[in-house]
Amino acid sequence: MKILTLNSHEAYVCLLTKLGYPIDIVDYLPGRYTKKWDERIRPIPENAELITLEEANKRKYDVIIAHSITDLLDVKNIEAPKILKIDVSLTGYIHQQGSTVKPQDVISALKIYIDKFKIIPVSTSEMKAKTWGLEDCIIVPLTVDTDFFSGYTGEISAGLRIANQIAQKSLIYDIGFFIKVIEKLPFKIVGYNPELPDVEPARDINELREQYQKHRFYLHTARYDYEDGFNLASLEAMSTGMPILTNQHPSSPVINGINGFSSNDPHELTQYALELLNDRNLAIRLGKNAREYVIENHNFQKFKEGWEHAIYTAIMKFS
Repeated sequence: MKILTLNSHEAYVCLLTKLGYPIDIVDYLPGRYTKKWDERIRPIPENAELITLEEANKRKYDVIIAHSITDLLDVKNIEAPKILKIDVSLTGYIHQQGSTVKPQDVISALKIYIDKFKIIPVSTSEMKAKTWGLEDCIIVPLTVDTDFFSGYTGEISAGLRIANQIAQKSLIYDIGFFIKVIEKLPFKIVGYNPELPDVEPARDINELREQYQKHRFYLHTARYDYEDGFNLASLEAMSTGMPILTNQHPSSPVINGINGFSSNDPHELTQYALELLNDRNLAIRLGKNAREYVIENHNFQKFKEGWEHAIYTAIMKFS
């Protein structure tokens, strides 16, 4: 089995390599904040090779995993079963594109394209699949390496958020609400955000884990009509053992007072944060429950079974 994918999200592509198959990754693509694989996010996997799109067009593959409509168009001339992985809502996609296109027009065009070229849609959540109108979409939940992301201490009395390009995603991440929560709190943002002073990405995955381990709590905010109530970073934080604070959201993993706190009142969420800052034992207790949630609901076995099913379905539909 030989897989081709494209580099749009190093952390997720690394999860795909854990399926155990040799994988070519098309790198050096336009439209990203970095021109090549960002080794600060993840090291290049041993079973992966970074190649150009020109090189990919000369090779043969058993399956291609695209991460966007743009990816699908990039690989349209390569004869192989194709999977479209959706990890952004349609509303979020249109917003990030700065487009005025009607959602229904995108849905109709995508369905025609998927049917014509026998493409299998996969989504990281039910919410995202529904926004694209994909009733037959295969849901493959996000996963986290819970052995690696562990070891919480909470020794730094401050909150944390891991996010890239916050300015461009301010509506999706409900940054207005986020700022109200943290404006009087000790707080650290980590990620690629050149517009924000004193905000830098972690040097590598080990430093990223250290941020999760040492900070007292993690804050994730998102508008329910644009994004899920969790993402890979928040699940990594939970796996490490961090208690999570979120705005209330239909898909939030937070059970109030059990593995974190949630509220649509920013001032109330600030008070919850202060409780955690003043009580490290409370943070440890809630964080332990957060970790157990990830182990149960986002373990690698579910991820592997989901992708194996998607790959098999794509190959059978293409043949």
